[in-house]
Amino acid sequence: MSGTSKVSPELKAQILEELKEVGVMATVANKHGISSKTIYNWVSATKNKVQIDQSKETRALQKKLKDAELEILVLKELLKKTYPHWQSAEKL
Repeated sequence: MSGTSKVSPELKAQILEELKEVGVMATVANKHGISSKTIYNWVSATKNKVQIDQSKETRALQKKLKDAELEILVLKELLKKTYPHWQSAEKL
């Protein structure tokens, strides 16, 4: 598998899983005829993908929270205008 040949996503996943089990990159690389650097790059890319996915999820949740807070503010203002006694009850 040396050179510029492409490794299928299935084989890449299998190799990364094997690396988790074996724990020695050189052993796994030699077994599959792939350089350790290539496998190292795959591991790094996988870690980066997880971090990116978590970052995207965090931003999406922050946006949802901000939208919910704005909606609550609007609804409170509407209640104050619609039911004047609600404003005095809120202070209790």
